Amino acid sequence: MAATFVLQQGTAPAAVPAPAAPVTQEHGHSRGACSKGLVALTFDDGPRPGTTKPLVRSLRRLGVPATFFEIGEHVAAHPALSRFVAAHGFAVENHSWSHPDLARLRKPGIRRQVVLTQRAFRRAHVRPGNLLRPPYGAVSARVDQVVAAHGLVPVLWNVDSGDWRGGGSARITASVLAQLVPGRSNVVLQHDGVDNSPASVRAVPRIVRAARHRGYCFAALGTDGTPQPPQPLLRATVLDGREGARPVAVVLRLDKPTTVPTSVRLVSVDGTARAGAAYTRLDTVVRFARGVSYAIVRVPVAATGPGGAFTVRVEHPTGLQPTATTLTATITG
Repeated sequence: MAATFVLQQGTAPAAVPAPAAPVTQEHGHSRGACSKGLVALTFDDGPRPGTTKPLVRSLRRLGVPATFFEIGEHVAAHPALSRFVAAHGFAVENHSWSHPDLARLRKPGIRRQVVLTQRAFRRAHVRPGNLLRPPYGAVSARVDQVVAAHGLVPVLWNVDSGDWRGGGSARITASVLAQLVPGRSNVVLQHDGVDNSPASVRAVPRIVRAARHRGYCFAALGTDGTPQPPQPLLRATVLDGREGARPVAVVLRLDKPTTVPTSVRLVSVDGTARAGAAYTRLDTVVRFARGVSYAIVRVPVAATGPGGAFTVRVEHPTGLQPTATTLTATITG
């Protein structure tokens, strides 16, 4: 038998019908989640009673990661709120002790702002990450030196919601969406610790739904302060083949799309069914483009033959994590 495979990709498979013609290949369109790029939501100046908890619950319902840059004085005043944020899986980071312009301080003053905040986290039994957002985005050589000396990475933003100026949730939503740039890592600045934060919290579901509809997906900040592409889980299943009727189909599904190319290699290993007699030998790399969340590989089987079973090995995953590394394919008569 000739070594031919059929690979089909897309975003929402319903079933795996027999191929209309041999050796055809279809690819999913790129307008899906993650096809446009990443968005990282960040929230400053908390924790704040009446605002932080509803925000955390909203983010959890939406399935969206976020980073909270907290003020040390607020952590000391509301340690349970800081613990609440961390306990629900969100990153908690340093935003100084009292929110001064760090660039106007000398090194001892900058150091005090960093150290007091880290101490407040420890006393609240919260483990912060390694990021620090300078208030007002004010940086200088001194600020960078002190921050680096404490093992922290300064993080700014490139999308300012303007929620701190006032305005309702519709205006905040429109401001964020207007600033998103395709192909760029978009770091959004919002606040859960200012007077207008309730409006900003109400804007979050609107921002998430609209950005997802446009093809963006949401990511957490990594230890380098940049949004990290989601690493999806790969779930693989096999639909058995039937002699003279349908090929074996290997269905690959990602639990979430991502912005970086991912791939995996599929290799067949003979069992009671032998390559060349019962089925076409399988050795192919399946690549998922941006926004693509599934792939189907069809392995032709003989019109007549001994049937049997063979193994499909899932090897060399790049940018994804397989939930299984071996699958069993069966060919019935």
